[in-house]
Parts: sequence; C-alpha cells; structure tokens
Amino acid sequence: MTGTRKIAAILVADVVGYSRLTGADEDRTLARLRTLRSDLIDPTIAVHNGRSVKRTGDGSLIEFRSVVDAVRCALEVQSGMAERNSGLPTDKRIEFRVGIHLGDVVEESDGDLMGDGVNIAARLEGVAKPGGVCLSEDAWRQLQGKVEARFVDAGEQSLKNISRPMRTFHWTSEPSTAAEPARLRLIWRLAEALGVGRKRHDSTRASLSWKPALLAVLILLAVVGSWAELRLWPETEQRKPARAQTRNLEAYDNYLRAENEGYYNIDGKAPARAMAFYGKAIELDPNFADAQAGYAMAAVQVFRNGIDYLMSSAVARKRAYDAAGRALDLDPNNGRAYVALAVLQLSDGRHADSIASARRAVSLDPNDPELLANLGMILAYAGQPDEAVGATQQALGLSPSPPPGLRQLAGIVFYNIRKYDRAIKELKAVIAVWPASVDAHEHLAAAYAQTGELDLARSEARLLRDSPLGLSENLTFAKLWYEPYYKRAEDLNHYLDGLKTAGVPQWPFGFEGRPQDRITGQALSDLAIGPVWTGYAPVPLSGNVPFFLQIDRENRIVYRSAHALLRGVARVENDQICAQFDGYLPNFWLCGGVYRTVATLGNPRADYVYVLPDGLKYFSVKE
Repeated sequence: MTGTRKIAAILVADVVGYSRLTGADEDRTLARLRTLRSDLIDPTIAVHNGRSVKRTGDGSLIEFRSVVDAVRCALEVQSGMAERNSGLPTDKRIEFRVGIHLGDVVEESDGDLMGDGVNIAARLEGVAKPGGVCLSEDAWRQLQGKVEARFVDAGEQSLKNISRPMRTFHWTSEPSTAAEPARLRLIWRLAEALGVGRKRHDSTRASLSWKPALLAVLILLAVVGSWAELRLWPETEQRKPARAQTRNLEAYDNYLRAENEGYYNIDGKAPARAMAFYGKAIELDPNFADAQAGYAMAAVQVFRNGIDYLMSSAVARKRAYDAAGRALDLDPNNGRAYVALAVLQLSDGRHADSIASARRAVSLDPNDPELLANLGMILAYAGQPDEAVGATQQALGLSPSPPPGLRQLAGIVFYNIRKYDRAIKELKAVIAVWPASVDAHEHLAAAYAQTGELDLARSEARLLRDSPLGLSENLTFAKLWYEPYYKRAEDLNHYLDGLKTAGVPQWPFGFEGRPQDRITGQALSDLAIGPVWTGYAPVPLSGNVPFFLQIDRENRIVYRSAHALLRGVARVENDQICAQFDGYLPNFWLCGGVYRTVATLGNPRADYVYVLPDGLKYFSVKE
C-alpha cells in the first residue's frame, strides 16, 4: 500500500499492569475498560479533535491536529482517571501511561499510521509514570504559553530502538509556583465572564453590566484569596450570577469557562466542552451545586439532540438525572436543576410533570431568562401557545441583547405557535453567531417552508445535510424523536410537514432502497435470528464506526460499538426488524428493513444494510 507523509501530533497510551489486572479478573477488567472508553476516553478524544487510529486490548494510538489538543485530552483523561481511582486499593486501579510526540508519520490508505513519529511516541509512553504524561522536546515546545500545566525537564534519555537520545518532559500535578500571574489570569477570566470587557455572545445567560466598585471588590478578594464571604449582586433587571457556593477559585474558574461554552449551540462540540469544564469544577468541589446543575443541562443537550458519537444517549440521560438530583440535594432552590429535570420529563412525554418542574424553576428565580425560555419551550410543545409566548417574551425582555441560546429557544417556540416571521428573525440571529447549530437550521428550514419561501427552505435543508451533524437528519427519525415532546399530534405533523416541504429526506443519508434488493419473509428471519452481524455505521464527525449485533433465539438483542453497548429485545414483523433498547429511546421500537448492497466507493465491503431511523448499519454475517 502507498502512504502519505505528514507531520502529526501522536498520542500513545496503555494500561499499567494490564496483564496483572486481567490475570486477576479478566471479565471485570475488560468491562471497566469498555465503560471508561465510552464514558470518559472517547468523548474526551472527540472534544479535542482526535482520531483513534488503532486500539489493542490495553493500548491506543491517537492522532491529533495539534500538540495542544493532544495534551489537553491526555490531562483531562488522566484527571478523570484519578477521580475514578480515588478510594480504590492500589492493585484494583486502572492507570494509564501516555506518550506524546510531534513528528513525521506515514498515513496508509486504510488510515493506519506508521513511521518514526509513531515509534517515538510509543517509547515515550513506555517511560511515562503511571497516571502521567511524557512529552518529547518537539512536542513540549508547542505548548509554551498555551496550556496551563507544569512539565518537568527530565533531561536526555535513551529510548529503546531509537538511535539518538531524546530530551523528555514529564507532567506533574503539583501546583505552579507562579501564583501571582495565575491569579491575575483568573481575575481577568472572572471579570470577562461577568460581563466586564468584551461581551459574551455564546451563552443563554444575559451579559451583565457590573459597577466599577463591584469589580474592585472582585479583584481585591481574588488577590487576597478570600472567597467564602464573596457575594455578587446584579443590576435590578438582570439575572443574578451563581451563588458563591464554593471556596475553590479554580472550581469557579472552570464553572465560568463552562458557562461561556454555550451548550445550546448544537455544533457537536459545545455541550461536551461545557460538560468537561463543569466536570472539572465538580471534581475540585463535589458540593458545588451550580456546577452540578450546569453539568445536568449540558448533558440534557447531548441527550436531547442525540449526539451519540460523544456519549450514548443512555449515558447522557443518566448523567443528567444524576447531576440534577445531586444539585437539588445540595441546593433545593436551584432553578436550573429543576429546568434540567423539566426537559428530561418532556422527553418522556410527561407534559404535566415537565410544566410543574419548569414553573418551580421560574418561581425560584423569576428574572432568569434561561428558566423562562425553557418554560416557554415546554409550554409550546404541550400545546399552550398563549402562555408559551408570554414566558418567551418575558425572557427576551430581560436582556437588551438576547444571547443566541435564548434566541434559539425563542425561535423554536415561535415556530410551534405558528408565528413564522418572528421565528425566522430569531433563528437568523442565532445562525449569525452559531453558523453550525443544527437546531437553528432545522427550525429555520421548516419556518421558511411554512411561509412559502421554498428556495430558502431548501437551502437550509441542504446546509443541514452538508453539516457533519445533519447528515443523518430524516423524517422517519424526526417523527420518532419528537413524538414524546409534542402533546398534540397536529403540532408534531405541522413540524414534520415543514421539514418535508423543505426537502428533508425520508431516511438517513437520503437512502433509497430498491425493492428487488429488499430481504423479506423467511430469509429475513434467518438473517436476523442467530447470526452475528459485523460491520460499520456511518456516524457524523466520527466516520465509519465498527459494530457488532446479534439477536438470539429468545429475541434478546445486543449491539456494541465504540460509542455504545446496548441490550434489549427484538422482533421480526412486516418484513422489518424492530428493536427496543434499554435506556435508548425508551418505550420506542426502532424498526427498519434490510437490503442487499455493495459498499459505496471508499468504504469497506458489506453484504447488507439495515436501514433504521437513527442511521444506517452496513454489515456482513458470520454464523
């Protein structure tokens, strides 16, 4: 095979003492590794633009666009592992060693990487400390002034099978001695996040106008290091910021970074980045209720928008419920935690419970535009247009310049109550700031279609299909996904009609199967029950994700991929295979047909394709 040379940041990791761990309890070790990959490692790699090149039982080779991305990913994973290992006996801990190098590699036609750059990264991993990260000098140079982490110069080392000695740098978790510059950087971040300096455009929270005296107090307290007595108050028409629930300045810094990510921006990465920062804040202070509530809301967006390549819907849903519950345990008056619960209840079709939770949130903080906007959205889905528009107008009126997350929620409300011109106005404003937000493009396409502006509607639909996250947008899945949200069937049909008129296809990726290729009758039953399916599923931003699927004679189904492990029940009826998975679209059957196929150009060979509302599964079988 021929290859292409390039410069890349290469990360190699493996499990410390893997043979010992598997020898002691192989099943438990492998199960823990699968959970770590789906819950921590794979989402963190995705957030930092990494590509998993290959994986062995205990090791991984990952390519990044930059050393900064590679190091940030490594540090987040190692910090997450430290949290998970806390309290475990030493012999039960899973620890990783990580080596990172910037160098020349050869990319083969199948995507594999080879060459000197890979070999050096592997040798660096071998000399890293358990739970640590070892960098080459070439990688270390790229970090200066870009990553706030301390790396200790270990001098030159002779690495196995590497001809020349290499200077290495090891990460340490010890705090930096440069306390004053770090504190001043923190002061600036706090001030900027609170609205002093440039405006914040990427949060649902209104930009706040702070008095000079308040900023002086903030700086003074940050400088002297006293946080416990800090109390902030807003201008009368604005939302108050987070209560001072933590004494940990670093935790609060991470909380503010999370707030600035704008988790309503469904561009594929914003919710995950927010979850990472909230998670760090919680790691630093587990009793930080606002960080728990923020984490819940970000996880809700991952679940509500089906961003499965970051985290399976079942995992995101559970994390959202757990974090919201923890926030309310810590602070029973936390409005955002109640809103997170309200949206989760809405996704279950529990409209009365959802409205009650959202009203409770607003009663606790009636001047919070995010809480009001979510109440408006929930009322619109529940078929209460007058109250929905009232709450939405009130939310917009609380900010002289509504942020895009707020306007996106408003656009959804105005579409559902048939105020199309207003919906278009709000959604166009969102796209001007968040050009890749799938929610905004989707509802704008439907709004244009309802007003007869078909060229604009089709243009939005094309943009949606061209978006990495919009490739699998289709009417079949939209119906399945939104059915619990809409209390009235006519409102659901109104939305689907708008998407259909705009040109959104019936099936994922615009799939159209030929009748003569359809597998039916006994042949379908024989194919479905018993054989193991192995193949790949095209996933936005992740490429072709390998999977295996099997249905046994008791109609139990298991589906496993790099992103999910799902179990449930299945049946064959009406020439379709239908499956219902625990924790994924609960109470709904995913049904689809199977067609003979040949793989499209550039993809692996596959004999069949299973056409489901949430995606295509290309596969072959083995008995």
